[in-house]
Amino acid sequence: MDKAKEILDAIEDKLRTNGVARIVTHLDADGLASASILCKTLKHLNIPFHLRVVKQLTTEIAKDLLEGSSDDDFIIFTDLGSGHKDLLRKLFSKRTFAIIDHHIPSDLGNDLLELNPHIFGFDGSKECSASTACYFIAKACKLHLAKIAAKLAIVGAIGDRQDCGDKSSFIGLNEVVVKEAIDLGILRCKMSLKLFGAETRPIFKALEYTSDPYLPGLTGNELACKKFLENLGICTGESCSKTLSDLSDEELKKLTSELINHLLSHGVSVKSAESLVGWIYTFIDEAEDTPFRDARESSHLF
Repeated sequence: MDKAKEILDAIEDKLRTNGVARIVTHLDADGLASASILCKTLKHLNIPFHLRVVKQLTTEIAKDLLEGSSDDDFIIFTDLGSGHKDLLRKLFSKRTFAIIDHHIPSDLGNDLLELNPHIFGFDGSKECSASTACYFIAKACKLHLAKIAAKLAIVGAIGDRQDCGDKSSFIGLNEVVVKEAIDLGILRCKMSLKLFGAETRPIFKALEYTSDPYLPGLTGNELACKKFLENLGICTGESCSKTLSDLSDEELKKLTSELINHLLSHGVSVKSAESLVGWIYTFIDEAEDTPFRDARESSHLF
């Protein structure tokens, strides 16, 4: 994306000799993932940076940022800012700054340095998160940054519930990142049960902690989950330590069928029951038995 390269060049030009990159980001998974990508990029460029995480961009926070910065600094607003462009124009008229956001802009004026999918015809609520936008900046900087940036972008997009395509797939620019992550050899996509902690937790724990969708009689009830699995012949004795990824194809098929039947028998709609099955995103370069291997679990940690 040309705009991503333009922002990267502007940062390098401004901070080539002195000054600090001051990142202001939103307090959620997408905001933290976005900031992480930018920090990785700035570190690669040997540019000093300061990170501030906020719940929302208020006038008070903007004024405080203005007072704490200098003309030599470059301020980067990520996962926020597009809805406050008039405020930023007014307060930061003598500062250099950029906005990297995916929320609907307050206006479509092109007088500011702004990377926002809405400006380029993409739906920022479904097709591109702020972390995905930051991915293209990291990629423009150095190809080897694309690996860590792609993982963070996927985690951030999931955090904003942008795995909203068919069977929890990604669409738009998010899909571009997923495909590039696969090509880079760091991501595996598999259709399976969307249980929480599928890579790291025993199946009965994965069932117990799954809340999207909510599993009536199972979510939050360890004993009921063990009994459910025992009745299927999956969880008996030491085999209760099995994770979802340890199951054979036949066991997985049986578990999937019985879980969907369980949901339907408790009055859950067909659509909600079927949402239990979808695309699972696994970072295959991460160690097994760690929460960083599963994209959804990583997003939960963020």
